[in-house]
Amino acid sequence: MTDFLAEQNTLMEKIMRDYGGLIRGAVYKATCGRPGGEDIVSEVYFAVFLTLRKFGTGWTPPKSFIFTVVRNK
Repeated sequence: MTDFLAEQNTLMEKIMRDYGGLIRGAVYKATCGRPGGEDIVSEVYFAVFLTLRKFGTGWTPPKSFIFTVVRNK
């Protein structure tokens, strides 16, 4: 695996570890617990991933950012 891919994998693991609960909670709240939220969860992970790549790994997504992404999906 190239260094670039290893770095991207590490970043996605960090997102899932640090923000996974918050993301899943926001999706659960937005969908009122109905099934089918996994697609939304994946899209939110990807949105956070792209934003972290843009602003750097020192950026922490605020709750409002996550809830806005969920609402828009």
